[in-house]
Amino acid sequence: MEKSRITRFEDLDAWKKALDLALETHRALKNSSEYPDLARWLFLAVCKVGINIAQGFDMFYYEDKIKHYQKARSCAVKAQFFVRLAQDLNLINQSDSRNLSDKADMVKKMINGMLISLEKNKTKFSHKS
Repeated sequence: MEKSRITRFEDLDAWKKALDLALETHRALKNSSEYPDLARWLFLAVCKVGINIAQGFDMFYYEDKIKHYQKARSCAVKAQFFVRLAQDLNLINQSDSRNLSDKADMVKKMINGMLISLEKNKTKFSHKS
């Protein structure tokens, strides 16, 4: 089975999962009017996961790619904190909390895979002046 070539950040499975996480977060928060700042922070954190994956993909140098993928993973962790806080404050229900946290875990694992793959292929991104 031939692997399809990844030419755009939209082709990355991690980015697709990050987008799904953002859409699911929006759905879970759609009817919440309490704690608007928390809802905004949570939504921004999950959006930044996908944004950093996209930016990392578009970076030319290995070190820049790594930084953005690490930022994406960090944003996923922040999102998980906000998800738990939102659940504890009854902003989202336990089922949505578990779903969002599980999706964030999956994205983190996929980002870890991307980081490992980059490390294995480091020479492809090493540019000499």
